[in-house]
Amino acid sequence: MFHCEVLKNVVGLKFPVSAICLDAGGERVGITTAATGHFPSVAVDVERDVGVLISVDAVGLSIEDSSFLMSIMPANIGHSVDVVWQAFRCKFETGVEDLIAVMSAETAEDNADYLSTMWPGVRGMCVQEACHLLSDLSDDAMLWAVSQKVNASILVLDQDCKVIKANAAGRELLSEGTLLRNTAHGVVCLRDKETRALHQAIAECRQAQGEQKPEFVLMLRGQKRTGHVPLSLSLYSEPNGGARLFLAMLPMPPEQKRIEELAMRLGLTRSEARVAALMRDGYSNRQAAEIAGLKVETFNTYAKRVLSKMNVTCRAEMAQMLTWQSAAERSL
Repeated sequence: MFHCEVLKNVVGLKFPVSAICLDAGGERVGITTAATGHFPSVAVDVERDVGVLISVDAVGLSIEDSSFLMSIMPANIGHSVDVVWQAFRCKFETGVEDLIAVMSAETAEDNADYLSTMWPGVRGMCVQEACHLLSDLSDDAMLWAVSQKVNASILVLDQDCKVIKANAAGRELLSEGTLLRNTAHGVVCLRDKETRALHQAIAECRQAQGEQKPEFVLMLRGQKRTGHVPLSLSLYSEPNGGARLFLAMLPMPPEQKRIEELAMRLGLTRSEARVAALMRDGYSNRQAAEIAGLKVETFNTYAKRVLSKMNVTCRAEMAQMLTWQSAAERSL
């Protein structure tokens, strides 16, 4: 149940408070002139083209409905003996039925005549407002998911490569400084060559004409220099030649601790999981052995066990398995 401005501005001129259940048979969505502040718990997919209104009949209210209606009754008219709740069922030729409850001091016959005249038109406006309200809410939900849950770093840049906005993963990436750093002069890479390539890509995006939507993929070396990370750069421009922004997206590398925990759940011992995480990071066996404090021969033995237990044939396949599994868990 949520507050509807159309209902308040039109029906509210006659009734102090009203509550509507659109498509009551399908139990779709409820709206009211009272400021309940609650959105419906289901998507608004009520029928819009319901045809001709064929009847408006007075109906009784259940105890549950009566309790709800009493809860939204304004305090200033709650004690008036002349004003009571009346309920009506509006039936359309397509079979759709709306349940309407109004607070009124007039007779049920007068109110039914009024609803017969105005409800078909007002209904369409109410459904449209409900859809817009939930569309805005779904946009907020999607933006929240991108901001907090998407397993990628997303940066919105201006033409000077300065950060306008970043999601949680993007802010984490910049704070770590292992691939990109945020400076007073804009975002820079760890290597000057990569920074120049990023600025050149933005410059070429700025020169795009008409409907052109250029995209670039730059390969960045991390601080460890054990592999490359792709940076995808795309242009977003406002319609009708408005402002231009640039979206940079990088896959979020999984945390080593998360990789180790996942590897252990896949059947590896703690020592084997540590070896698997180092292998996934792209270190050579010699480098990884030094980091783990093991002899190269010992590390090689662990590495063979890891591949065998995970039922893979090579390091790349093992790394891919751990990376995708970790990415899926992070987004939950």
